[in-house]
Amino acid sequence: MGSSGQPYIYSFNKDIFIAIGTKREYMPDGSPFEGIGIAPDIKVQPSLENIKKGKDVVLEEAIKVAVK
Repeated sequence: MGSSGQPYIYSFNKDIFIAIGTKREYMPDGSPFEGIGIAPDIKVQPSLENIKKGKDVVLEEAIKVAVK
């Protein structure tokens, strides 16, 4: 989901810290971006079965699109 990737990070000690979103981001039309992101034009969902078989369905779809 959408994130500016610019949180304020505070460390209490070496094991405990918090990260707080400090910036709101919006799309050019003014709609929110934070927590929503940009929906992909082509959604490809890898399955556990494909991963177990070593099949990269995301890469395969990207190649199909690239060679069109």
